[in-house]
Amino acid sequence: MNLPTRSPITASNGESLNDNIAVTRKKLHIVSKEYVKQRKELERISQIALQQHEDIEFQTSTINDLTEQCTKQQELIKDLSNRLNVERDMADNVLKMNLNLTEVPINNEKPKEPIQLLIEETIVDAEQDTVQDLLEKNSLLRMELFAEREEKHKLKREKEKLDELVAYLYSQIALTDTNNKNDGISNTNTI
Repeated sequence: MNLPTRSPITASNGESLNDNIAVTRKKLHIVSKEYVKQRKELERISQIALQQHEDIEFQTSTINDLTEQCTKQQELIKDLSNRLNVERDMADNVLKMNLNLTEVPINNEKPKEPIQLLIEETIVDAEQDTVQDLLEKNSLLRMELFAEREEKHKLKREKEKLDELVAYLYSQIALTDTNNKNDGISNTNTI
């Protein structure tokens, strides 16, 4: 006795159901690979963003430290300036006293070099060296502070770009998930 053969089940477009299932599986496999790839990329970008955030925190801390150092340097400059003023006043008093004690030339001799010139030169030299050193240190600290702020700003911009990329990848993953769900629904409808 011959058994009747069954004709293959066909879809509305004329293709066999098995062919539709195979094509859908291939699409699902490709979408799954893409999903895994995007997921790994998102994790990598998240790690970069986290590192950038840590770098920004470190840079902020460094900037705060440099700002504090600048403030201390400014206070030191003020203190040294006050000390120099006190020493200048003392030197002026010594000069006044010394001028009163300078010898009067005898028989057209040149008068002796007053100590006033030496004291004035010493005061001016000390004043210039101290103030100049402090101004140079302060200037260097300000340049470092500016460079740190520029670096922090650059890192913030990079972080914003990474955040945008992460948001985009999340939207792509959500879209892929939606497509996968829709493919699952359409596969159910075709069966």
